[in-house]
Amino acid sequence: MYVRHRPLIKLVNITKRYGSEDAPFVLKGIDMEIASNDFVALRGVSGSGKTTLMNIIGLLDNPTAGNYYFNGDDISDMNDDSLSVLRNKRVGFIFQSFYLIPYLNVVDNVLLPRFYSGEHMGAEKERAVMLLDEFGMADKCKSKPSELSGGQQQRVAIARAMINNPDLILADEPTGQLDSATSQTIMEYIAKLPGKGRAVLLVTHDAQTAGFAHRTVYIQDGLLKAGEDLLREV
Repeated sequence: MYVRHRPLIKLVNITKRYGSEDAPFVLKGIDMEIASNDFVALRGVSGSGKTTLMNIIGLLDNPTAGNYYFNGDDISDMNDDSLSVLRNKRVGFIFQSFYLIPYLNVVDNVLLPRFYSGEHMGAEKERAVMLLDEFGMADKCKSKPSELSGGQQQRVAIARAMINNPDLILADEPTGQLDSATSQTIMEYIAKLPGKGRAVLLVTHDAQTAGFAHRTVYIQDGLLKAGEDLLREV
C-alpha cells in the first residue's frame, strides 16, 4: 500500500502570465501538493499550461502570484540567483534530450552538477561510479556519449540527476526518444526513485508511461482537472 509522506512541494493559488498586465493567464490558480515520496505524472495537451507549471515546480520560472512552498519554505519571491542555488542542490532533471556533453566521458557527465559544489572531487567520483553501477553502467565509465545507445545515455542522465541527492526529480518526457522496450526499462529505473526518499514529477503525453506513477494530475486551460487526481496502490 502506498502511503504519502509529508508535503515536499505545495502550491497555493499559483498564477502565471507573460508580458503586460493585460496578457491572459497561462496558469489560473493552481493548488497542488507533492509528497516527499510521491511519484506524480503531469499530463496535458500543448497549450494547457503543463510546461509552465513544470518550469515553476522545477524552479526554472517564478509565478506571477501565489505561494510556492518547498519543504515548508515559501520560495515564491526568491530572485534568480537564490532559485539557481536551490535548484542545483535540491532538484535533479531528466529530459527527453539527454544533454550529455559529447567530449566528456560518462563519469564526468554524471559529475557535472558537482563541479561547483566545493566538494573533494575524488570522493564525488566514487559516488558517480556507484550511481552508474546502480543503473547498470559501471562498465561504461570511460565511454563517450556517442559510444552509447539511447537507453544507456538516458541511464547516465538519470545518474547525473541523482548525483546531488536531490529532494525532487523532474522527468520531462524521459522516454520520448526511446523505443518501447527501452522505455519500459528506463521507467522501471525511474519508478524506483521515490522509494529512495525523493519525489518524482513525470511530465508526459503518454498514458502508458504515466501508468508508472502513483497518481496522475491533468491540466487543461491553466487549471487542474477535478476528479482525476487518483492514487493507485503500488
